[in-house]
Amino acid sequence: MMHAATCYGFFASRRRRAFFLLPTAQHVRSTRTERIEIARELARGLAALGAVLAWGTLFLLLAG
Repeated sequence: MMHAATCYGFFASRRRRAFFLLPTAQHVRSTRTERIEIARELARGLAALGAVLAWGTLFLLLAG
């Protein structure tokens, strides 16, 4: 019973393709798509850095 409970999610979604060729894998990407992904990751990084700085500033204001 425990085996069925732990493996159900894996077997419930059977794939027709090999595991390393997931449908979301893009093996050939256009330059435009790469630029968009790089810009998105840079924006995410800047947002995370801004959040860390904002929390740090808040803690300094509360401590001081």
